[in-house]
Amino acid sequence: GDVYKRQVRNSHREKDFCYECGQDDPFLVDKNVDAVQRLGHASFGRLEGTAEVVELFSEVIMEDRSALARASAATSLTQIGLKLPDYRCRPIPDDGTRFLALMREVDALYARQACDANAKRVAMDRIRQIGDLEFTSIDFRFYRQSLKFFYGRKFLVDESDPAVRQVIDTALTKRLNGLIHVSLQAAVDDPVAQVRADAIRGLKTLGDAEAIEAVVMRLEYESSWLVSMEAVEYLGKIGTREGVLALIRLLDDPNASVRHKARVSLGQLAGQDFGFRRENWERWAHSKDPTLEFEDADDDLGDAPAMLR
Repeated sequence: GDVYKRQVRNSHREKDFCYECGQDDPFLVDKNVDAVQRLGHASFGRLEGTAEVVELFSEVIMEDRSALARASAATSLTQIGLKLPDYRCRPIPDDGTRFLALMREVDALYARQACDANAKRVAMDRIRQIGDLEFTSIDFRFYRQSLKFFYGRKFLVDESDPAVRQVIDTALTKRLNGLIHVSLQAAVDDPVAQVRADAIRGLKTLGDAEAIEAVVMRLEYESSWLVSMEAVEYLGKIGTREGVLALIRLLDDPNASVRHKARVSLGQLAGQDFGFRRENWERWAHSKDPTLEFEDADDDLGDAPAMLR
């Protein structure tokens, strides 16, 4: 895995992430794509190694000039996400201020020459809080930078106490999952259809209900039936109120395959098939949620997605 990781890093200039001059190696981009694909299946002895790869892939998704590399990064991030434990928690909204304060506090606790038992207990509590933070209203790159706290602090990497190690690994896993999901959500608006499709497929595979707004907004001006098909499958799996409204609208999509897939997805949610007549599905949805107003569906998405199962 380390060989492929170096290949991806060495393929790009650090200052702007553009490809290095390929005159000496005309296959540089191909090698980079191959490395990205292989890293999705690679295993690392330490979770910190996985963190470096996820951080690198998030940069590939946003900065790489090769659409194939971006699509491959989306697929590889999905594969990594499937292997990570899913630690459910109630996220703590943060604009970055709390993260920086907690990070400084942990630094200060470990700066003591002899970190006593009480200091370690406090440090464990602060690290747990770092794992639960959900960054809001800030650039997703902050998610990426937050990973460096875990593999950039020697005292955390070298920590051998089993209890503390578990807290560190759990918090790092939560941060990893956050970056994976945010990176895939960002790729939903990639200029290339294949990248968008792979990103939405990843969100569907990982069951990311938080991406519902990004996917629905994308559908409002999506021109590729391939992306729309992936979005329909995603909406059918998530099964939220907002998703059902979007699926019903897609019954009028110009593409017959998209219309059929929307009907199938709605049928799976309803447990029965009401055909292609939109009013039948609206009647069913309204029986589940009488507050729905289909004429102004775009204005009636609600704050919290309520299940329509």
